[in-house]
Amino acid sequence: MVRGSGGAHAAPPRKWRLGGARSLVSIALVLGLLVGVTAYRLTHTAGSPTAGTNPSAAACGGDPLTVVVTPALESVARDALAAATAATPCQRYAVSAQSDDTVLANIGAGQAPEAWLTDSSTWLDLLPADSRTTYASAGSVASSPVVLAAPLQGAATAPGSWAGIFTDKGLFRVTNPAVDAASRTAYYAARVGQAPTLDAASASHLVLTSRFAAATVGDLFATAADTATKGGFPVSEQTLAAWTRDHPGVLRPLMPTAGSATLDVPLLARSDLAASRKQLVSAAFSALTTPKAREAMASAGFRAPDRSGGPTIEGIVAPEYTDLALGTITERTAALEQWEVLRTDMRMLAVLDVSGSMKERAPGTTLPRWQVMEQACTNALQVLPDGAQIGAWLFSTLKGGPSQDWLELSPVERLDAVTAGRTHRQVLLDALPTIEGQLSGDTALYDTTLAAFTTMTSSYNAGFINSVVVMTDGRNDNPRGGLSLDQLLSELDSAKDPSRPVRIITIGMGEADPSALQQISAATGGTSYIANTPQDIERILVEALLARRVAPA
Repeated sequence: MVRGSGGAHAAPPRKWRLGGARSLVSIALVLGLLVGVTAYRLTHTAGSPTAGTNPSAAACGGDPLTVVVTPALESVARDALAAATAATPCQRYAVSAQSDDTVLANIGAGQAPEAWLTDSSTWLDLLPADSRTTYASAGSVASSPVVLAAPLQGAATAPGSWAGIFTDKGLFRVTNPAVDAASRTAYYAARVGQAPTLDAASASHLVLTSRFAAATVGDLFATAADTATKGGFPVSEQTLAAWTRDHPGVLRPLMPTAGSATLDVPLLARSDLAASRKQLVSAAFSALTTPKAREAMASAGFRAPDRSGGPTIEGIVAPEYTDLALGTITERTAALEQWEVLRTDMRMLAVLDVSGSMKERAPGTTLPRWQVMEQACTNALQVLPDGAQIGAWLFSTLKGGPSQDWLELSPVERLDAVTAGRTHRQVLLDALPTIEGQLSGDTALYDTTLAAFTTMTSSYNAGFINSVVVMTDGRNDNPRGGLSLDQLLSELDSAKDPSRPVRIITIGMGEADPSALQQISAATGGTSYIANTPQDIERILVEALLARRVAPA
């Protein structure tokens, strides 16, 4: 301890002897030497920093590299990049933690960070096609497979595949793929490489799954202990490991026996960086893949980039698994587009032919055509989601009076809307058997189609996929004349509005005119089909439900 000048251990005063001019010269030399040494150190510290210095931007040739990090890796990244800076002070990084969906939104707003340590390279799938080359991967620094977070007290049987999980009946929830990479890649694993056509039951289940997707994975964890939601949900192995450390005894990981998708945890760098900035990215990747950084990532619940290692969760050792390929960007984009359509409710007007020829037998069946149509509509109504808006018209000739060939069977309403104690779904189901009593007349197909199209266009709702579905067994036959095919196509072209797209889907039975139906559908971006059995029509209605939103050209 340093004492005051009068203390017991005060240092003796130092005596200076000034020896005239010679001493003054000596002092001047000493002072000059000190000034020179100081100047030398300042100059060389700026040009060649040493450990422990804080060099300026000018000295290092630029500002710190901006690196945004997915929150699960924030601590590991900060430590690893700080160690890189300590070893080489001009390797400087400005690190911030942001959710991956926030980073994506910032990129869309023109605020792309120089480097992005994200949980999955599939975030780039959500960028517009001309922006997907904004980033290039410097490499994977870790990995984590997607598992099914299932109740610990439930069945321990591993599911067969993500395809089965997404389309089989049963309790199952996901996070919206637009905000969660685990749910997105699990959905990729379920749909990429699969047949585009689903049966009605599978399509209905997938529709419900998409409609009730959670806003965040945290919302699913919040209800994990609720017996009403014990069907499990996709989550990264690392995220589940981190959650169970704080919430033991609730969830366990189940790995599909067919394999799973993997979050590849890449360090992404902007493609337009200057060479000097790319060197900083390369140095960052090296820092994030040192043995010490890898050890920290393993402690956080990640696997190595080669998929080895992994956390033990509720006593379950991380299993080996088949790493599923997630297809091409085209396939993945198609899957995401399908998801967006599935989660968007349908608004549909069904236009049903009740001309006299509908009494005839449908080819390949023992049923009259009207009954085939009725049965298919009944089956479809039973699986469409409550949020769908459905209405129905019957048509032949003069069904609605002396100058109208169609009759409204039911207005377009939500299926779960209740009127006089009955849902709109039940109103439609009860109305379908009345078709038999309406069978008469000719086939005023063209006039009815135009009326249905203009009705749905004028009442267009942007929150839905708007469409007209026309089922007919004959060619246009209107004793009063009416529109020709060319006139109908011209009227459709004049009436359609690209900002209010309404598709016409035509389903032909019996002696229908396939060429005319195809031209009608094509004019509005829709599709035409030929069907003669309830199963055919039901499949077509499902395909119509799963069809992408197409604005008329």
